[in-house]
Amino acid sequence: MGVMAAAWSCSGVSSVACGSSTASSPACWSCPGWTFTAFNVVGAVLWTGLWGLAAYFLEKDFHAIADTVEQFKPLAVGLSLAAFLGLLGYLLWRRRRRRGKAGSVPDFVDPDQYPLLLDPLS
Repeated sequence: MGVMAAAWSCSGVSSVACGSSTASSPACWSCPGWTFTAFNVVGAVLWTGLWGLAAYFLEKDFHAIADTVEQFKPLAVGLSLAAFLGLLGYLLWRRRRRRGKAGSVPDFVDPDQYPLLLDPLS
C-alpha cells in the first residue's frame, strides 16, 4: 500500500521515478490513478470518435481531398527536408560551440607545466 501511494503522489516520488525530463506519468503530476485513467479513456473515445465521424462525413469527398493533398506533396516534402536540415545544422552548431568552450584552456593553466594542453601536436 505504501509503495502504491508513493507511486501516485508527488510527495513520495523521487526524481528517479519522474526522471530529469518532462515526464508524462500521473506520478509526476500528483494525479490520482483513477482520475488519470478516466481522462485517458475519455480522450481516447473523443479522438477515435472524431476520426470516425470525419471519415464517415468526408467519404464521398475523400478523392477530392486526396487529390488536393497530392498537389502540395512536393512542397510538404521540401519544407520537411528544409526543417530537418535546419534542425540538424543548429544541433551540430550548438554541439561544436559547446565542445569549443569545454576544450578551451583556462587562463590559469601554466604552459610550462602542461604543454600538451596548449599544443597537442608537440
